[in-house]
Amino acid sequence: MSQREISDYIAECSKSGIDNLEDICNLAKKEVESIKEFLHEADAKRIRMTFLLSAISFCSGEPVNKRKIQPIQNSYDENDEEAKILRNKICEAISINGPMTNREIIQTLGKYQEDQKVFRAVKYLGERSIIKRDGTSDNKIIPGDSWENR
Repeated sequence: MSQREISDYIAECSKSGIDNLEDICNLAKKEVESIKEFLHEADAKRIRMTFLLSAISFCSGEPVNKRKIQPIQNSYDENDEEAKILRNKICEAISINGPMTNREIIQTLGKYQEDQKVFRAVKYLGERSIIKRDGTSDNKIIPGDSWENR
């Protein structure tokens, strides 16, 4: 964000009666959290949409859109080398960055096209108490009781 955009944001806040820098900062933080929540919900809806498009395609026998729809895999091979590497990268990201949301993990790993694999790896790690949710409104992922046994 440029200095001009920051100045414009501060001016916008000032017009709304928010002049204190701490209040402006708190407002920006609230908006960031709101956007994160929106994006998290959008991710869930996108996954649901992909499933529904697959169902439509299956039932009608015709492709619904041009985007390649990958079928949902019902199994997770914990011994798969790629899965092991992904789980290690998730743990490493949490070690470096601290508590993270699923979306932040996907962004950090750059795995947008493989978000399903990331979700499965997170689930796997959670089921083994290697990671857990922090219980806050953000529901961020933190080291679990078995973190040292990863």
